[in-house]
Amino acid sequence: MSNTKRRMSSRDLLQFQMCDDPQVSPDGCEVAWVHTWINPDQNRYQSRIMVTDIATGVTRPFSDGPQDSCRLAMARRTAPRAGRLMAVS
Repeated sequence: MSNTKRRMSSRDLLQFQMCDDPQVSPDGCEVAWVHTWINPDQNRYQSRIMVTDIATGVTRPFSDGPQDSCRLAMARRTAPRAGRLMAVS
């Protein structure tokens, strides 16, 4: 990696990835969150619901995204019963 400094460009923004809206499960064992990134080919944001096991740190996709809409992913919430996740569209 070069130590040369350069200005940030608009293309650099395409590399940004975001973690949004963390929701801890009622039993405290998992965190559901939304992974969002920019798809430059489609010129749009895409998102996927992810679930992370708190004890192990293992993260897995909960949904089949990136076909998920940001609106659906951002509207999901943990259900009162452990092991379930509710998505509201």
